[in-house]
Amino acid sequence: MARTLSRAIAAAAIVIAVLSGALAGAPSATAAAPVASGNVAAAVHSSGFDAGYIISDDRFFDSNAMSEAQIQAFLNKMVPTCRATDPNLPCLKSLYTSTNTRAPDPAGRCSGYNSEGYETGARIIWRVAQACGISPQVIMVMLQKEQGLITSTKPDAWAYKAAMGADCPDTSACDTRYMNFFNQVYRAAWQMKEYTIHPNSWNHRVGWTSVRYHPEPSCGSSQVYIQNQATANLYNYTPYQPNDSALANMYGVGDACGAYGNRNFWRDFNAWFGASTVEGTTAINSLYASMGADSGPLGSPTTGMLKVTEGGGGTARAFVNGSIYWTSLTGAAAVLEPERSLYFQYSGAAGPLGWPNSQRLSITGPAGSGTGQSYTKASIYSSANGTFLVTGAMQQTYFARGGAAGYLGFPISAEIPFDGGTAQSFAQGTIYMQSNGWGGAVGASLVSAYAKSGGPGGPLGWPRSDTSSVAANGGGTGQAFEKGSLYGSSAGAFIVSGAIRDYYFTRGGSAGQLGWPTATAVCESATQCRQDFQNGTVYWTQTGGFRVGSPAIESYYLANSAALGARQSEAVRSTDNGGGFGQTFANGSVYSSAAGTFRVQGAVRDFYWRMNGSSGALGWPASEWNAGASGRPGSQTFQKGTLYYDGKSVYIGDPAIEQIWWSTGAAGGTLGQKTSGVIVIPQNGGGRGQAFQGGSVYASAAGAFAVSGGVLTTYFSLGGSAGALGWPTAAATCSNGTCVQTFQTGTITYSPSTGGIVTR
Repeated sequence: MARTLSRAIAAAAIVIAVLSGALAGAPSATAAAPVASGNVAAAVHSSGFDAGYIISDDRFFDSNAMSEAQIQAFLNKMVPTCRATDPNLPCLKSLYTSTNTRAPDPAGRCSGYNSEGYETGARIIWRVAQACGISPQVIMVMLQKEQGLITSTKPDAWAYKAAMGADCPDTSACDTRYMNFFNQVYRAAWQMKEYTIHPNSWNHRVGWTSVRYHPEPSCGSSQVYIQNQATANLYNYTPYQPNDSALANMYGVGDACGAYGNRNFWRDFNAWFGASTVEGTTAINSLYASMGADSGPLGSPTTGMLKVTEGGGGTARAFVNGSIYWTSLTGAAAVLEPERSLYFQYSGAAGPLGWPNSQRLSITGPAGSGTGQSYTKASIYSSANGTFLVTGAMQQTYFARGGAAGYLGFPISAEIPFDGGTAQSFAQGTIYMQSNGWGGAVGASLVSAYAKSGGPGGPLGWPRSDTSSVAANGGGTGQAFEKGSLYGSSAGAFIVSGAIRDYYFTRGGSAGQLGWPTATAVCESATQCRQDFQNGTVYWTQTGGFRVGSPAIESYYLANSAALGARQSEAVRSTDNGGGFGQTFANGSVYSSAAGTFRVQGAVRDFYWRMNGSSGALGWPASEWNAGASGRPGSQTFQKGTLYYDGKSVYIGDPAIEQIWWSTGAAGGTLGQKTSGVIVIPQNGGGRGQAFQGGSVYASAAGAFAVSGGVLTTYFSLGGSAGALGWPTAAATCSNGTCVQTFQTGTITYSPSTGGIVTR
């Protein structure tokens, strides 16, 4: 099923004449589109020819290798100037000829052809390729090897009659039933599928087969291991392999036993369309179809199948909006924009990513959404923050933390070098990797403070853990580094290091007694430092070790150390009653709160402790001890009351009520002894009251006043300060046995004869 040998030699001469121009237009990875690293060579050397593997099945049966428009563009490119003068014998790029309707083949060789009347050469090639499942590139190379039609600038009548050499054996005349361009193309494609469907019915099969060098038997033959069906098809169509002389003169002729059909097929295919033995074509086409082909996200193809040798070798094809890559290990995977641009930036399969081994995936995590794609050596992620590569040890550390679906989220920067390692930022933190492979993630709550401190080159050094959350003491985050720890809470982010950190750890760290740091450590000298925490300040001296204090209490103590004596406890924080610090000394205790810093000592302290101290009913001290005027008890004011000490006992009093009591002569006066403590009464605006032997004293916003005698009896009958009259607003005035006293809502007038009369 091939033209005569003399025509083969003539076609070889035609190729020699036009090849330099044709190869200049051959597609390559860089000219057509940046598909993959490495280019398809324009010149073809015989060293690449394998008699048993001329073309892969994937490339041979790739019916979608080129669109009709691409076929037409290729024909135009191969013959820039046509010298044909006979309108019936134009150059192939301008051919417009009749076609015939063909019924579908019952055995499945071709699906049939519905004639459109007159059609262009490019359309015939494309439609036959679709009908018979043969690559249009294979058809065009066969048109070249048989009659030189692809590059002919002035084809003759025979070139079109026997365009594909179909049914034109070397030993007899051509079958006239197939003597025109359409019939030749359809018949040749049909025949190739016949070889495929019935491989055992033909002489050349997959496996060891004897292949002759020439129609002349004396030229001999050799055993060839035919590796695939496409190569067997070529030998069944043109049953000769090139001898050494034909291969030695790749663009010319060899000795008398040289045969050129299959050599020229291999040479021209590789020169025009890239490596003929490209595997993965079927997988690439299948993926392309599943993604919607031209109407899908990839758009139209911009190159044919390209063989890539880097990274272990594979196949690639470029499209308007991406590329598809295939290797025997990874299968076919599409790389879309913007990932493809970054992939090319890193040298494609030859670079640090290797081959794609997954499709693009949509990812949604706690830190946002985007896409990710895995490669054999790295991953690429795209989000609103950009498209970035994550590779090597950084990738492994990232994966261990859930990748883009984890708490770190998507990358927001490329990996950047540091002295001794690298770092890469993500939406919710930064991973720092030492060159020894040790890595840690600094979370968003601490990463800014860590960077401001100098990062790995600063006082903390490299991370030794990830950022972790602690709920205790109000909550926050912490992280260990080579030379210290970094903590972040509502108070801010602060470093704890050296001896203070060691001591801090013995107290449970941020979850312990001291809580979270609230300030940076301050060192007055190399042997004396302090650092503030929520629940105290750690003081360190080289000779004295550690103690926990409160700065306000420490200042007070230094001014009063002789009177207070030695420290007997650390400063302890309490959150009750508004919060503050307390510390015990030999001769008293010192409390510091929003009310100030004050000492509580002696019997008053004992009583105060019985009242649960700063956590109890009195709250925090609000004044120093007041010794009192001569003959009167001393007192100390607290948030919610006043303690009095008369040298014998301590009691809770109200200063305003006490003043009235003492002004009336105290226990020896008209009011006499106390018969109750101070009572808080909330009604009628609120106030305090206290009972005595000779009456009661009330203190409210109106002032402090005693109520006694018949007025008190009448007042009690009306509910007292919680009743209808409310609180007294003035002292009683008495004349001739009649007493009058005003209240919030009325007046009581009392005489022994009338009793109590209430005037509203």
